Amino acid sequence: MKRKNVAKRLGIVSLCLATLFSAFSGIASLKNKVAFGEDTVQATDLVHTQAEVTQDETGLRISSDDPYSATLKTVCKGDTTLKFRFAEKAEGTYGPMYGDFNIRITDVTDDSNYFILKYYVSRTHSSKTQNIWTGLIMQYGDEIRTTSTTTSAASKQTWYNFKPMGTEENTSAKSFAPHLLQCGNRGSRLGVLTFTWSNEILTIKTNACTPSSASTMYPLAAFDGTYDPTASKNGFKSQTSWGLPKISFPQGFTISVSSDFTSTKTTDRGSDVLFTSIATEGATYDFTTATQLTNDSNMQAFANKYTALSEEDIPTQPAGKVFVGWRDTVSDSIYPAFTIMQTGKYEPYVIDYDTIGGASVRMAGKSGLRFQTIINAEQYASLKEKGRLVSFGTIVTYTDTITSVGKEFTIENYQDQETFAKVENTKGVFDYTDKNGTAYTAYSMGIIDIADYTKAYSARGYMVVAYSNGVTTTIYTDYTAADNSRSIAEVAYRLKTIGTEEYNAMSDAKKAIIDAYAAAYVAP
Repeated sequence: MKRKNVAKRLGIVSLCLATLFSAFSGIASLKNKVAFGEDTVQATDLVHTQAEVTQDETGLRISSDDPYSATLKTVCKGDTTLKFRFAEKAEGTYGPMYGDFNIRITDVTDDSNYFILKYYVSRTHSSKTQNIWTGLIMQYGDEIRTTSTTTSAASKQTWYNFKPMGTEENTSAKSFAPHLLQCGNRGSRLGVLTFTWSNEILTIKTNACTPSSASTMYPLAAFDGTYDPTASKNGFKSQTSWGLPKISFPQGFTISVSSDFTSTKTTDRGSDVLFTSIATEGATYDFTTATQLTNDSNMQAFANKYTALSEEDIPTQPAGKVFVGWRDTVSDSIYPAFTIMQTGKYEPYVIDYDTIGGASVRMAGKSGLRFQTIINAEQYASLKEKGRLVSFGTIVTYTDTITSVGKEFTIENYQDQETFAKVENTKGVFDYTDKNGTAYTAYSMGIIDIADYTKAYSARGYMVVAYSNGVTTTIYTDYTAADNSRSIAEVAYRLKTIGTEEYNAMSDAKKAIIDAYAAAYVAP
């Protein structure tokens, strides 16, 4: 969503700081907007998402080329079965699944009580004649479980637990993971997940990819109450105990999905999914036959418990202010712009985050430009302390590249351009205090050895933020060409014509450098 912009002061050699607006006044609460018709609801309305949702005789489909998240607006209770497919054959060498795909099961009374089923595209399988392998793991906190289906005999399967290594799961363990390898248009095999309770033990089962075992349900994990943090491998013993605590959802649970995958082999970052049915205690939703669903108690329970927040609720932000997400004022949890939250009081979580208008020039050695970005110091410290700040830095490219591409200046839109660079901040930060006494944390990005003084560069700050529901996103500072695009010649010219006092205070040697730079500037 575009934010309103106001002109910022020009940044010259001394980098004048733009005056920021006063504290943002948010809203205290939002009305419950998860509402359905009196008797029935369209199947497509059962999904809250920014992605495209369609429904026909093949099922309920969620589609997106971009990263997305979605929540099914119903409360599931007791034993539950999901049936679905990854929707269609993807680009390049990839199979039906574009990229990683998560299913999150969350307690309706406690959103910190959840586990995630992670379907991931194998990083090692590269056959151009076969669909890519898709593995499955269950993650509960720091505990991860998976199981092999190397044989059709369920009694001979092996259970595994392992930890992710960086952004890659353990390669050797991945080869033992079960695979949902659906082939052909909209998938030729159905993926099945079951959640069943017996003696207060929840067991998660899944089917496998091979024709001989597609109808066999294999245990993926069981919350059997054997977790012992002091024991070796936390009490995990393959075929004996899962080493997990017992888990329960007394008032039911919700189902949400998300997909975000980056690969050089495809530009599609969202795996499309096609749900064919969901069966839970007291309700069965067959999306292949029902365009309209009965408005049942499960939907009403969800409507009474949750509020849907979307882009239309985001307030307009003045320049220098960036909307991060929605803050639950009770739990201090932070959620993305397009999400479902338990009904309560929410406020926009907005930070003072800005790339200062203009740039500074390098006065010694090789010629160069420097762009500076600031974050409110207290907000920066809070983001770091609570683990919400994953990484941050600056993106930069030629201004004429932005003109020719014609898209919003973001990482996704420009990462394939040769002139684009994403510069993560690794050199540390420094303190900055404005004239009003407001403290900021600042960082800089420099471009050196610029031969063409008239070449204009554009820069914009970025920040990767982690939310309370495990989703990450990238937010940006404001960008306009007028404020955030500069050439060495323009900065020097503005210094001579606008920053006369600073120019006059310089030594003759520095004036000579500025004069040489400014002489190359041609006013538009």
